[in-house]
Amino acid sequence: MNANKFYNLSMVVFVVFIIMIGGCDKKPTVSSLSYGQEMINYISGTEEGKELFSQDIFPFISEQFKDQQGYLVYYEFDSTKRRFDIGDNDIGGPADMYGFADIYDAVVQINDTLYGKINRVIGEDTSFYRYVKIAVTRYAYFLKLYSDDYSYRGWRLWGYGVDNLYPDQYGYFRSSGGDSISAFKSGDVADVNSLLKNKIGFYFVIKNNMVKLPPGDSLTYINTSRDILFAEKDDAGRHYIHLTSDGSNYSGSWKMPSGTDKFYRLMTLEGSDYYERIDTLNIDGESQVVTLRVRYSDIVIPVKIDI
Repeated sequence: MNANKFYNLSMVVFVVFIIMIGGCDKKPTVSSLSYGQEMINYISGTEEGKELFSQDIFPFISEQFKDQQGYLVYYEFDSTKRRFDIGDNDIGGPADMYGFADIYDAVVQINDTLYGKINRVIGEDTSFYRYVKIAVTRYAYFLKLYSDDYSYRGWRLWGYGVDNLYPDQYGYFRSSGGDSISAFKSGDVADVNSLLKNKIGFYFVIKNNMVKLPPGDSLTYINTSRDILFAEKDDAGRHYIHLTSDGSNYSGSWKMPSGTDKFYRLMTLEGSDYYERIDTLNIDGESQVVTLRVRYSDIVIPVKIDI
């Protein structure tokens, strides 16, 4: 063997040896972020997290509709804020649940606040009525299905929940195929496991148990009261859904978007609980004392799309 060939062979052996040594010493990279931050990152960074907890729950400027007091109004929203809440008491376990042994569960509270105006329409005239602040609370229910070596330190979204809810307060949705999708009726609400079962007012549905509907399916909302409902209609974005009465029930129908770009579509039911207060807001760069209407009982209901 000549000197050049021996040198080349030696270099190959040396490189292979270095790779083997490096491979043996290499360990999985474990995130240094807290469990809570990893769950927040899951909500903010994954497609299902961004879709289920989207802040796009009202049209920026809504169509005109009759409010709970019977006035013809429309909304103009200009800003939103978001806050995540999770503490030590929001992580429970270990416990046996859902067929898994000794796993932890956790809840992240997502608080969205929308700011805008209510405008009243009287005849041919439109006038500003109130500044409005709408607080919407949702919950992401997680299970720790994997070890810390996995993405998001093993936490995976398991359920979706809403707050300030009386299970029999709202109506139900019916698809064109006859599927009934409850607005969180009590019979569809799962138990919260381990330490989390003590959280009052928290209801959730397991995401894998949601009824799947085809893109472009038609939905009808039915209730005994005239609720105010917003949903993605056809392929034209989010709209107010007009409900009419047959003498005993109110109902409204619309067609969901036909696109397959989302796993979930959201519907927003406006709550009737609100209060008004005198507050100071920054408006056009100036502090102004205004009457602010605060509403805190809206709920956002997801529909799963079979794509």
